[in-house]
Amino acid sequence: MMKRWVITSALSLVVALPIAVSAVASLQASSSVGLPIIACTADAMQCPDGTWVGRTGPNCEFICGGQTPGKICPKFARTLVRGMRGDDVAQLQAYFGVSQTGFFGPLTQQALVQFQLQEGISPIGILGPLTRGAFARRCGTISQNFSASPTFGSAPLSVNFNYVPSDDSAQYHIEFGDGQGQLMSVQQIYCIRAPCISPSLASHTYTSSGTYTASVSRYIACLYTNPRCMIVQPPPLGRVTITVTNGSTAGAPSISGIDGPTLITLGQQGTWSVRVSDSSGYLSYSVRWGDEPQQIYAPTASAGAIQSTGTFTHTYSSPGTFQPTFTVTNGNGQSASASVSVYVEGGTSGTGILTGHLSIGPLCPVETYPPDPNCRPSAGVYASHRIFVYGANGTTYVTAITADIDGNYYASLPGGSYQLRIENAGGCSGSGGQYSCYGLSSAQGMIPVAIVAGSSTIINISVDTGIR
Repeated sequence: MMKRWVITSALSLVVALPIAVSAVASLQASSSVGLPIIACTADAMQCPDGTWVGRTGPNCEFICGGQTPGKICPKFARTLVRGMRGDDVAQLQAYFGVSQTGFFGPLTQQALVQFQLQEGISPIGILGPLTRGAFARRCGTISQNFSASPTFGSAPLSVNFNYVPSDDSAQYHIEFGDGQGQLMSVQQIYCIRAPCISPSLASHTYTSSGTYTASVSRYIACLYTNPRCMIVQPPPLGRVTITVTNGSTAGAPSISGIDGPTLITLGQQGTWSVRVSDSSGYLSYSVRWGDEPQQIYAPTASAGAIQSTGTFTHTYSSPGTFQPTFTVTNGNGQSASASVSVYVEGGTSGTGILTGHLSIGPLCPVETYPPDPNCRPSAGVYASHRIFVYGANGTTYVTAITADIDGNYYASLPGGSYQLRIENAGGCSGSGGQYSCYGLSSAQGMIPVAIVAGSSTIINISVDTGIR
């Protein structure tokens, strides 16, 4: 269904189209100078507050109260740091106008730092509770008739709420977002001209730091009795977000030490604990293990682990010296980081060889004999079809191999089990050292490889580009 029409006629035309949702008829106007005028179709949508809106603006969008046309309001249920992936990262990128890769890279972090500077938040480039609260305040509420003051401050924070309904025919209940709620009181007002709408008021004090979402809805008495009546809770008519800090002036948290092994064997699980000095009452922890892929384009870059405790476990899938970096963030958005050196000994003594041939084709719609030189894979083609090597778990990045101009590849790896994935290809299957993959397939089949120290493992891979 077309959602907008372009009209260039010099005549004025008004068409009334009755629709089931009682939306107003669409209005089409002409331009005296012959310029196109955009008129939206006469359909409508019901907003969360129960009101109906039609399409409006240059893109013929449905705009409910509190929304900004063309601006995406992201929703976050976790702390985000550089290196993470997910739909919430893509929402963040859409808000900033950054390419929506779903990977939290340097460009996304730079945009987040600028946002934090604008909001008066410590510009650490980590999306924590204070930054989530800032997004909620910028995005507004479902209804512009519901407000709170203040919406930011240190605990204990006393907040006044005000809701101006569309009529005086109902009472309203407010949930404060911290497990408490109450019936809102009505402020009687006197006026000369109608309509005279009395606002509903409430006050509440937040005693703990955190981000809270208060909501207002129509009050139905039996929903708050025991036993409770069996009817559906009415939808919220408005929401507002309150951010409460701990009020600490002690500054950033301090990492006093990291307890854990500095020497482990390949395949052995290690446990590290972070000791922190902080009085905020809210701490979140993240870690970068040092074996994650550095390339943004790597298909399965491991994200930094986020958790609410300071104890982490990890298993390295390749030998070497690594520097895991631990970061702790307090309730004020302030953070501190510390690193340790961990040496991983090879579990299987010596190394083995991974080698084979990578064939890519066809590259032309019609194959000829002898082959057309222009249809042979170039160095650039092989460079865009690297062989990514992962640990046995299929997620820990080890290295990337690029075949030479003849399609031959070679790598020296410690003895152990690995998984291979071909860049810009998927759906790999096969056995006995012969595997076939399909270009840009949505399937994610990986190639299992066992490297034996002192010997060579041959894996030949054929990539079907799908060009016909």
